[in-house]
Amino acid sequence: MEVLNDILGYPNRKIYQNTDFFSFSLDSVMLANFVSIRLRDKTILDLGTGNGVIPLILSLRTNKKIVGVEIQDNLAQLAKKSVLYNHLESQISIVCSDMKDFVSSEHIESFDVITCNPPYFKVNDKNYFNQSIEKKIARHEVKITLEEILSISSKLLKNNGTFALVHRTDRLLEIFDLFRK
Repeated sequence: MEVLNDILGYPNRKIYQNTDFFSFSLDSVMLANFVSIRLRDKTILDLGTGNGVIPLILSLRTNKKIVGVEIQDNLAQLAKKSVLYNHLESQISIVCSDMKDFVSSEHIESFDVITCNPPYFKVNDKNYFNQSIEKKIARHEVKITLEEILSISSKLLKNNGTFALVHRTDRLLEIFDLFRK
């Protein structure tokens, strides 16, 4: 069921969510508040934007151009609807695309800031998957791995750009190893 909610702690921002899909969590709110946005930064990209909560919060911190990329069409449509509801269509663009396909010559080294709240769990024999495909894609690396996200980000990020990621501490060493690659 589709609902319109306040974003936690932001009374002047509303977000469309669907109770059958993955809803944003405190992780997204923390990431949007944690990432550094410098005066010289002009373009921000949110990979795996879901229903667009990170771009919506970032729009309160900056007037820079923000692009959200989401593979799931139903979530991208919710994000677009929230952007329109909040009258932010001149600042925020939502692109329904696999981020692997978003890497193209026109986007290489195009972004000053990239944020990502990726799927946290690797796929293995011990996984318990939610019946909802939307929740499965949001929580588990079924469509993209962390290594692929970091590789994509390194291609899209400008030299001296900022990459901000929120993830589980039990994968911290792996994340450091992937950053070294």
